Amino acid sequence: MRLLKKIPGLLLLLSLYGSAQQNKITQRIFLVGDAGETQNGKHPVCDWLKTHVDWNDSSNVLVYLGDNIYPEGMPDAGKKYEEAKAIIDYQLSVVKDKMAKAFFVPGNHDWKKGKPGGWEQIKNEEYYINSLGWPNVQALPMNGCPGPVPYVLNDQVVLVFMDSQWWLQKGEKPGLESDCDYKTEDEVIMALKDILGTYPDKLVITLMHHPLYTHVHHGGYFTVKQHNIPLTD
Repeated sequence: MRLLKKIPGLLLLLSLYGSAQQNKITQRIFLVGDAGETQNGKHPVCDWLKTHVDWNDSSNVLVYLGDNIYPEGMPDAGKKYEEAKAIIDYQLSVVKDKMAKAFFVPGNHDWKKGKPGGWEQIKNEEYYINSLGWPNVQALPMNGCPGPVPYVLNDQVVLVFMDSQWWLQKGEKPGLESDCDYKTEDEVIMALKDILGTYPDKLVITLMHHPLYTHVHHGGYFTVKQHNIPLTD
């Protein structure tokens, strides 16, 4: 297994090798975060991926790790909807009509940065992506549900998709009355443990927007300067 950070904070390449005798790459997983802010209608990471990766190679997999639409997700209609759709379409264009798979997981910006109406925004995004009917593209989990959703990628790897913003969302979100497979934090944790127990011989990769644990500000850790003069950061 090899990790390569190609563009700081944006693109991470995970390469999985076969046996020592084969010594060849059997799977590449490209992890892209915060791709939702374009520059003049383009995104440099997507452009790099188009240029440097063969997306007709089915051993390549692309995962967008949330904040797929800046600044506040996908509204129902209007000019902002068209702008949001164009951002997602640019990300989708990397694998359009290709053999490689692509997955989208949500982030806080997709949930309208935690504001009221965020649940509708994320459902709009997920519905748009999945309604295209492309066999190689999925948005997971669906309907704002927390997951976990397991996906057996090959005989070595299981991907597990989770919506970390569901944990943090203070406003409306799917709960006990929803159709989600798991409706509470305890149920989510138990389901994740069950997945790990089901695939003891595989590499299980959990995919979500926020880290489970961090020593930086997303985990509540701030420098003295950030505490005393927060507006300068």
